[in-house]
Amino acid sequence: MNFITRYINRIKLYNKLKTNHGLFNISSNTNCISKSSSKIIINKGNFNFGFPISKNAIFPAYNNPLIKLSENSTIIINGNVYFGEGCSIIVGKNATLTFEGENNFAHNTNILCNNQVVFGYKSSSSWNCYFIDWDGHEYLRDKPNSQACFNKSLIIGQQVGIQMNVVIPKGISIGNNSIIGANTVLRENVKENSLAFTKNELIQKEGYKSGII
Repeated sequence: MNFITRYINRIKLYNKLKTNHGLFNISSNTNCISKSSSKIIINKGNFNFGFPISKNAIFPAYNNPLIKLSENSTIIINGNVYFGEGCSIIVGKNATLTFEGENNFAHNTNILCNNQVVFGYKSSSSWNCYFIDWDGHEYLRDKPNSQACFNKSLIIGQQVGIQMNVVIPKGISIGNNSIIGANTVLRENVKENSLAFTKNELIQKEGYKSGII
């Protein structure tokens, strides 16, 4: 996407904005794709997207930031939201993505919302995290004429801390004040005031050589 196309798409995205309070700021290298029926509602606070998370640290961004809004999709902002570099937000047809405010997302955070995704007040994530309520793949179960449920809401409570390289798929809810440990693929709901993480066992065997000379 060249500069002129990116600029025109940014203007189209700003036209989706409905706010009497707050600001909507996106970096100049953000790729914007939006349908005419999509909208962004800022009830309170500022939305900042695609900027460095720190003036004193340099983090690698894999791609240009991306905001993609499909038909009748909605982003609701109820307080300050900050996204680092290389992040992506994709909101599918008729889907709603809600930020309750004071939400911070480090670089390379990816949000794919095709139904409903909610980030509670003061919930934030570290880098390289994925939040997905549906990936668009369809599949059948073994039973005849039985089809799997495609999309389910993803609800993250208040003051939830999510460490780096975490994947949270559809149908998951995380209770208030909980922590999700690094490198976790979350497969079940997390209760309030809990620490959830994947426990990997390190296996060591002697008598091997790498062959590197």
